[in-house]
Amino acid sequence: MALSAGILFAIAIMDLIPEALEIQESSALYIVIGFGLIFLFQQFLAPHFHFGEETHKHSHSQSTTFSALLGMLVHTFFDGVSIVASFKIDERIGFVVLIAVLIHKIPDGLTISSIVFANFESKKKAIGASFLLGLSTITGAIAAVSLTQFFMVDSSILAIALSITAGIFLYISTVDLLPVVSATEDRVVILFFFVGILLYFALHWIGELLPVYLH
Repeated sequence: MALSAGILFAIAIMDLIPEALEIQESSALYIVIGFGLIFLFQQFLAPHFHFGEETHKHSHSQSTTFSALLGMLVHTFFDGVSIVASFKIDERIGFVVLIAVLIHKIPDGLTISSIVFANFESKKKAIGASFLLGLSTITGAIAAVSLTQFFMVDSSILAIALSITAGIFLYISTVDLLPVVSATEDRVVILFFFVGILLYFALHWIGELLPVYLH
């Protein structure tokens, strides 16, 4: 979680926000919208969709489980969209976002599988829920690719997609992940937030080298 928080935070601040603002000055509004959207989904669609101890202890009803799953499916769908949108802007940014999303799937999968297992006590259903999250990410990516192939997508739409993604990444890293990391009071774990930021720069460096080697 600390690693995910660091890399998601760095991507939002260093890549997505500057790129979106460069394309379209009004992108700041959509960053706020992205942040607000995930907040609304968590508070109204999935009141128990968050990381930490309550994930394991306070999922009391099937309705809560389904609302949590729905909220996370929406969230992971936009992960897929963000990957495609990032590649459309810059292949290096797309590469970093792809790795970040893959790393972030670990706490995502642990969260939803814990919620489902706590309510249904079924390993198959818990694994199935995690599988759905992965499928939702792929669906989001396919939807974004289809949109760009069959419709004219101008730079302003890509800027909106990047902005919403930046808002979502900021929310996940600062509201969902970092409070749990801080609550551990484990200094080694906390340092992994900075490892995540360093990983961001390492991935950028690798992303710059890849085109050279592939060529």
